[in-house]
Amino acid sequence: MHRKARRDDRRPLLALAVLLGTVAAPTSEAIASGTTADRVLGQVSFALNGLNLVDGRGLWAPSAVAIDGSVTPNRVYVADTNNNRVLAWAQVGAFTNADPADLVIGQPDFFSFACNNGGVRANSLCSPRGVALDGAGNLYVADTDNRRVLEYDTPFA
Repeated sequence: MHRKARRDDRRPLLALAVLLGTVAAPTSEAIASGTTADRVLGQVSFALNGLNLVDGRGLWAPSAVAIDGSVTPNRVYVADTNNNRVLAWAQVGAFTNADPADLVIGQPDFFSFACNNGGVRANSLCSPRGVALDGAGNLYVADTDNRRVLEYDTPFA
């Protein structure tokens, strides 16, 4: 199966990522200019664009990001379209490169990725492509292939 072949190849990629992460650090001039990213989600380093790893770290076609400013520290939500889920980090300012998400929405766990896993229900997603928050911290997800928008009342509560 296509997905299984991808999972079997990840050990060499992780080793390469560790090596590249130490070799490809940004220069002090690039950091000072403000045009170089400070942190990365979805990959283990800036220098990697490896295959999808279905876990709390990997992203496959991230399509939207939203920051929840209704709480301190702020939270961040990412629509992980091809994994049919939204990943969330509880403290946007505290995460470091390759930190796993704190919450998964649309799948029963961090290692599942099927569209409408378990059927079309209030806790399943199929190709989410947009995320937004209101002033109270309620999350809205554009669940594209199900042709709907879902509201999650304060997901971390």
